Amino acid sequence: MASVGLKTPDELEKPQAQFIPSNTTWIQEYANKIDPEKNLVQLENGQKLTYDYLIVAAGIQVRLDKVKGAIEALDNDPKHVVSIYSRKYVRNVYETFNNFKGGQAIFTFPSTPIKCPGAPQKVLYLAEDLFRRVKIEISV
Repeated sequence: MASVGLKTPDELEKPQAQFIPSNTTWIQEYANKIDPEKNLVQLENGQKLTYDYLIVAAGIQVRLDKVKGAIEALDNDPKHVVSIYSRKYVRNVYETFNNFKGGQAIFTFPSTPIKCPGAPQKVLYLAEDLFRRVKIEISV
């Protein structure tokens, strides 16, 4: 079967420091107070920082443990249940698609905020393309 040129997690993962612009100071400390009237941020260690402009990026955590049965299914049935939202589980996705011979494939789209809203659609389109190329009958 022809490869679609997908990269492995190891090829995609980079240290976060590589994404910080060189003219930026990266402070790896929790902020516990923001005083917008004084343009001041207080860090958890007590340090106080002033700013001209403040951008707050709270981040996001993937919590598969909050989806009833998800971790159990991902751990115990990796040939049928996969996720693109975890480095641990994403390794099974392409192999599972390659081993799919037909039947019902269900793709979900989280109803909560996610890192990349297009990602669930992209993986669906990749799977659909693969299924069509190997002539697996699908219904849309």
